[in-house]
Order: sequence, then structure tokens, then C-alpha cells
Amino acid sequence: MKKFLLIILLFPLVHLSAQDRKPIQLSGFVRNDNKEPIAYVHILIKNTRRGTISNFDGYFSFVVREQDTILFSCIGYKREWLSIPGDIEGYDLSANVVMERDTIMLRETRIFPWVNYEQFKEVFVKSEIPDDDIERAKKNIELAMVHEKLDQTVYPSTAYKQYNQMKYDRMYYQGQMTPNYLLDPLRWAQFFKALKNGDFKWKKEEEDQ
Repeated sequence: MKKFLLIILLFPLVHLSAQDRKPIQLSGFVRNDNKEPIAYVHILIKNTRRGTISNFDGYFSFVVREQDTILFSCIGYKREWLSIPGDIEGYDLSANVVMERDTIMLRETRIFPWVNYEQFKEVFVKSEIPDDDIERAKKNIELAMVHEKLDQTVYPSTAYKQYNQMKYDRMYYQGQMTPNYLLDPLRWAQFFKALKNGDFKWKKEEEDQ
């Protein structure tokens, strides 16, 4: 009971002692080792809930008292401490605080959409892997060869060939923009070559029939 009464009696003395210390307007900038400003640094007076944060340019200004200890903390930087002297002339104090970068090496982390590695292996074995580009190209070539044989044997009609070509193009370029053959220089070269060879001229024998 006596100890409790002693604490109660000493508390006002401690409070008065803190109040007797001269208030100081502490202002300054927080920068890194490259002299670049550090924004939003938490600045707190030790053993109190009073403090502030630096602005976008690293500037801060708030009221402290003589003999206070100031803590500067920010993610990615080591903590810095600043002690306020007890014999300051005037009521203003400037401080330029330099914070050192704090590099934290983390262990490698692999994120999978499965609970464990065994489940991943099971899903991988049972999954259907899509054909790669080579297999898809082979199927397209085989399809083109089948269409060419049909055009030359069963359906020699030019109109039907064009229809098959359009149908094939829709299948081949599904989900993509179909190329404009009017802008294809190779097809124009083939056209002029056929025109020069007279492939578009009607033979007299065909006209007689």
C-alpha cells in the first residue's frame, strides 16, 4: 500500500518535469543515402503517441521537447534515432535525417494452384495437353492435300474450288483475321504469269464442243 501511495505521489512530479522542458519546433527533411527525399516516413516521439509523417518531399515539422528521443521508421529503410539536446537556444531546431536502405533477402517462394506437389503430379498426368504448333501444322497440311485431291478429281468446277478455298480459309484462320488476297504479291505474280501463258484463253476445240 505504501509503494502504491509513493507512485501516486511521484507521478505528478514526473509529469511536471516533462512539462517544464522547453517546447521545440523540430523541422527538417528525411533523405536516403542518395540524397533523395523519402515520403511518408513515420516520425514518433519515444514513449509517447505523438508524432507526424513526412510529406511527399520528405519534409516534416512538429513540436517536441528538450531531451526527447525521436524515432524515424519507414519500410525498406533501417530505423534512425534523433536525440533532442537540453540546451537549445531559441525554440526552433532543424534536422536533416539520412536513412540507410534495409535490404531483406527473402526465401524463394513458389505458388501453385494445388495443395501440394503430389496433387500437382496427379493433375498433370491426367491433363490433356493441347497439340503443339508442329502437330497443328501437320494437320493443316493434310487437310489442304485432301481438299486439293477432291478439287482435282471429284469436283473440277472452278466455282466449287473457290467455295472449298473459302471454307478452308475459315477453318484455318478461325479466330484470326482472314488475309486479303488482293494484296498478296505472290498471287498477283501467279495471275500475270498465267495471263502471259494464255491460261485464260478459250481453246477452239472447247468452243466447238
